[in-house]
Amino acid sequence: MSLRRREVEAAPADTVKAVVQALGERGLKVYAVIDHRKEIEGSGSMPFTAFSILFGSASLSSMLLGKNTEISVGLPLVMAVVEKGGMSVITYRDAHSLLSDFQLVSTEDTANLVNRIMDGIVESAASYAAGNG
Repeated sequence: MSLRRREVEAAPADTVKAVVQALGERGLKVYAVIDHRKEIEGSGSMPFTAFSILFGSASLSSMLLGKNTEISVGLPLVMAVVEKGGMSVITYRDAHSLLSDFQLVSTEDTANLVNRIMDGIVESAASYAAGNG
């Protein structure tokens, strides 16, 4: 699985807010924000500062499902925000990797489009979180 990463000079909670803002500005719906620390605290396990943001849209899902309906197990799309040395790292799956898992051929344009969308969200979020947006 190929992942894409972007370091952000902001706390994870601020970065999550910035990602949610960037998603909304692009008309994408946030289905859930999972705070893994809250899930782990009190369990006796070591808590980590990590969030999963699940998101999508009808048009994006339709485009991907039109290639192969089994891709529904990879939807909604997910971005992770984790703490690293007082900063955040946004991680998300490269669309080429996602589409190749479903043996989709002739999907280069689709994967590039999804990656451009995801990259744009991350760049906007990084700017907002750092106070530049």
